[in-house]
Amino acid sequence: MPLLRKYIACLATCGLLLLCGGCSVISSLIPSDEKPLAADPDVYRGEFKNNWLYGELDSKLQDCYGSLYTSLTDGFKEDTDVTISDKKSIGIEVVLPHSLTDESDYQKLHTAFYYDNPQFFYVHSTYGLEGYEKDGTAYYNKMVFTYTMDAATRKQARDQLDSAVNKILRDRPNTPDEYETELYLYEKLVSACTYDTTAAQAGYDRSPDAYTAYGALVNGTAVCEGYSRALLLLLTKAGIRSTLIVGESISSGEQHMWNLASINGNTYHLDATWNDSNDLPRHNYFNVTTDQIKLSHRISEGQLGIVNCIATKDNYYHRNGLYVNTYSRQSIAQIIATQIKAGDTLIEMAFAPDKYDNALLFLKNRNAAEEHIEPYLVGSGYSLWEYVLYNEADEHILSIQKK
Repeated sequence: MPLLRKYIACLATCGLLLLCGGCSVISSLIPSDEKPLAADPDVYRGEFKNNWLYGELDSKLQDCYGSLYTSLTDGFKEDTDVTISDKKSIGIEVVLPHSLTDESDYQKLHTAFYYDNPQFFYVHSTYGLEGYEKDGTAYYNKMVFTYTMDAATRKQARDQLDSAVNKILRDRPNTPDEYETELYLYEKLVSACTYDTTAAQAGYDRSPDAYTAYGALVNGTAVCEGYSRALLLLLTKAGIRSTLIVGESISSGEQHMWNLASINGNTYHLDATWNDSNDLPRHNYFNVTTDQIKLSHRISEGQLGIVNCIATKDNYYHRNGLYVNTYSRQSIAQIIATQIKAGDTLIEMAFAPDKYDNALLFLKNRNAAEEHIEPYLVGSGYSLWEYVLYNEADEHILSIQKK
């Protein structure tokens, strides 16, 4: 009978680097004949069977995912001492129903589970692996998670998050149109949350809440990961499928996270963080194509669940008649007048690439804008207000905001 030896490994996968590897392995070999039992993977399968990345896994990894879900759900009230890389903490050890031998398998499993389930906001992004060695091969049959909160704090925090989510969902539109629900949830999020620059500079270990749905929806401050996880949580609770995307800003090279969402049968990119910049609840990145998002975002390679988005039907500008593919100043003026009469004080328009410069020159000249817009406001009781013009050449978007 071959000797079985316990094998312990630690994978440190912090924040946005979680997907891309870069992990260090610390091992210790101890004789062991343990055959621990795994939690039933099917108990809560109805809750996660439609999760985006769960569907990207094979049946073996789906069972492991189910055991992770069962163990974390049933062990929520417990504080267990665990050790990762000789560092003791509170957390949970989860036995897997299938031993994993391929590095890509346990990375896929952790990524899928960690990205699909923002409700487990108290689980640290660092995780450990334990297993045994047999005939020179390491078999991993246990995952070890640490918590950022003790049991009492977790309970209070989850109650707060559930309350915040339920309050938002209670007033969502009663409509089968997923776009309307998505827009409502997005606008609730960006109005409730402010970007946390201090947390972004401090990093995950010093400010873990800012990287979670809890930070965004309860504390009201988050970095891009917190925005994305909060939106994922809200969309999932509303029955809309979504996932997380990691990449970076093309202009700055900073790491970034945003969402993919399946809306009315089509998939779109959705970036709540960048839409919330400068305290303007804009829609530059609301349901955009892959080609559009790539103008400003670089998508990291090798991710699970990536879809090439080509639809424009439920893009914010197309959906609301704010996409302009004409040189006609009258057409631009009519759109602005319609928005003013609707009471809007921030008016956004997206332009076909070759029409953008024409519109920019037009709106830079307030006298010319007033000359064309005012005729469409006659008798309405409205007039063109003094405005600030925001121009974003990369995305071909212009916005005017009332001073």
